[in-house]
Amino acid sequence: MKLFFKCLILFFVLQTAIAQNGEEEKSNPDVGIRIFVGGSKAFAIDDKFIGDAYNLKFGAEVGGYYLFTDHWFAGAQVDVLWTDVTNSEKLGGINRTRIISSSVNGGYLTDLTGSLEFSAKLGFGHARYANRATENGRAFHDDAFITYLEPKLAYQIDDGLAIYLGLNFRYDKMSIETSETYQDYFGSSTRLVPTIGAQFNF
Repeated sequence: MKLFFKCLILFFVLQTAIAQNGEEEKSNPDVGIRIFVGGSKAFAIDDKFIGDAYNLKFGAEVGGYYLFTDHWFAGAQVDVLWTDVTNSEKLGGINRTRIISSSVNGGYLTDLTGSLEFSAKLGFGHARYANRATENGRAFHDDAFITYLEPKLAYQIDDGLAIYLGLNFRYDKMSIETSETYQDYFGSSTRLVPTIGAQFNF
């Protein structure tokens, strides 16, 4: 339900930006709105708890950004990542985790050819690790502050539609209270996340 409200807020923000864009682009043809929907496959690149005790499955993302000049943009997005637990004992009995993230970002975009765009964005936000434990099916969550950098290529099929490929380098700083012995193990997560999807231009 919380994910639904995040998506709803994002939708209304983008709708407002689109309405404003219709007026602004009359004076500046470079401004525009881009909305994207895609999938992802995450890979842990460290040996901490995510890389050691989980099998990262597929994810989904939805978001958008406002191109306020011909190169610079700002935006927001929501991501969900599903996982399989491979070592519940190391996680204190957790047998299921879903990672839900919301973030804001900004970056730079340029045309490589008439149909091919390159962009790079830097983002910050919050992630909720929604866990369920084996014992009595108890549900609880952990939180993280996330930082990511994502270069992306988008191929314009026509003026309103593009397909994209991205590579998200992400770092999660966890807020997990644990003993000093396990602080490093549970303190952070680093992963690479290739993304693919469709982009709609307004």
